[in-house]
Amino acid sequence: MNRRYLFKIYRKIKCISSYFSFSLRYRGRIIYTDKIGRFYSQNGQDVIISSFLFPVLTNNPSSTIVDIGCGDPDIYSMSLFFEQYFNSDILSVDAVDYSQEFKKRKKVNFVNALIGNGKDFFCNYETGMHDRYFSVSGAHLKDNENAVLMDSVTLTDLLLENKISNIDLLSIVIPGNEISILNSIDFLKFNVKSIYIQNNDKACYGSNKIRKYMEKEGFYLLARLHPLGDFFIHQSLVHDKVCLH
Repeated sequence: MNRRYLFKIYRKIKCISSYFSFSLRYRGRIIYTDKIGRFYSQNGQDVIISSFLFPVLTNNPSSTIVDIGCGDPDIYSMSLFFEQYFNSDILSVDAVDYSQEFKKRKKVNFVNALIGNGKDFFCNYETGMHDRYFSVSGAHLKDNENAVLMDSVTLTDLLLENKISNIDLLSIVIPGNEISILNSIDFLKFNVKSIYIQNNDKACYGSNKIRKYMEKEGFYLLARLHPLGDFFIHQSLVHDKVCLH
């Protein structure tokens, strides 16, 4: 048996173990995102999240979406669906400068920034099916030949600068740097109703470290939007049963 074959077996066992571990702790909260209708996000997360937040969005004529790691304005967008169907105001943030591309989206305020805890980070620009459609940041990328040294700003400072206090959905799609971004926001200063985090580490069903952090901050894991991320709602919505339908 060669090493590659053994590694595949190891990965399969680890994935199965991760599934059972997740299922035992968060029973009934896995949603597979490959069998839904029209969407703009990578795997239909936007449509599913909007169904959970429907009472919140429809009762709020000025809903606000904050999209961290937004990427291209059209490709795999986590905010376009909400802009088109709920007329939401959008704050889109990315370390890659998409300011020209975002001009066509009238409800969007695009900010070219790297979100972190105030220290210097290395930002890696990746290209895939579409040029510059994805960006990843984190100090762990310092040995990457494509890394660029950038100053980061805290999410708290960015939200205060843009006069945002109420957030209906905070989307964080910066794989590997989620905790640093979450550490950069003071949740006591903002009314954040829900958070989507792309949580797809090597454990297949995501990192429990992120889930424990969110629990500590008063958020409830409403659903695992498999295979990419977790959707959390603030405990106030759970108590009011706003999103439990």
